[in-house]
Amino acid sequence: MGVERIFDSLVLFYSLNALLSTLIALIATSYLKKKYLDKDIYIFLFCWTFAFVLPIVGYFMLAWIVFFLLHVEYGVALKDEKVINMEEFLSDFPKIKRSFGEAGIGKLLSDEEASEELKLKALTSLSENAKRDDIETIKKMLGDKNDEVRLYSFSIINKLERNLNNKIHEKLKEFNNAKNKKAKIQAAAELAHLYWDLVYYQLSDEDLKGFIIKEVEKYATYVLYRDSSNPQINLLLGKVYLYQKKYNSAQLFITTALKRGVNRDFIIPYLAEIFFEKRQFQTVKRLLENAKDIEFNSKLYPIVLLWRGKE
Repeated sequence: MGVERIFDSLVLFYSLNALLSTLIALIATSYLKKKYLDKDIYIFLFCWTFAFVLPIVGYFMLAWIVFFLLHVEYGVALKDEKVINMEEFLSDFPKIKRSFGEAGIGKLLSDEEASEELKLKALTSLSENAKRDDIETIKKMLGDKNDEVRLYSFSIINKLERNLNNKIHEKLKEFNNAKNKKAKIQAAAELAHLYWDLVYYQLSDEDLKGFIIKEVEKYATYVLYRDSSNPQINLLLGKVYLYQKKYNSAQLFITTALKRGVNRDFIIPYLAEIFFEKRQFQTVKRLLENAKDIEFNSKLYPIVLLWRGKE
């Protein structure tokens, strides 16, 4: 008899709980559906399940949840997610015009019919964060027939060279006045890279290149003598020896940089050039076949395809 009474009590309790949960869920839905459109069934099922699973305590918790959902603020949302009126956005999109027409800057600068104003704008654009190819393009304009273009090109080259020399001067002072070993090594590493930039960007006089290369070797060797595992300095010396056509030394230092953690796909073009000059063509082919990220380099990718035997 005791078991039957307990069972009957549970049936009665949960029946009443189900009815009460339904009533509470209907009331909650009537409030929430005004804010959350077309979600009636989901709101009702959530509220009913929550109240039924957590009888008594759940009623009060559900009341707090309903209160929170009614007052919470959201970011501005589209009322109809399926249809977007693009006309509303037209005023927000900036109008962009091509400064240099359809052609590339290099082609524009070589065009004798291009206006002086347009060429000067193109040169200004190139001088901002100039890369090696940009500097080569600017140097070509030193022979332009227009005086203003020639003078402006010269001033850009002169400014770039002066900035590098100023940086070298400051780093030399840091190197000579360094108070500890770590600071001296850091200054030497930066000096080696700055001197190399003069050569790499072709900003140094031909007569001074030999001296500058020796300065690169001097400070790079200073660093390696005290920190032989430095990957960037190993790579730098590899580039220097490759520039000097000392291919065995270049291979040694570039391979060391690879072992010290420099990205493999960044190293591969240098190694490929070394093995090409050493006439080890099978090694070049194998290196380029296994290079993945190099495929994203627009300049090198055609060469990679050629060595892979693809059109």
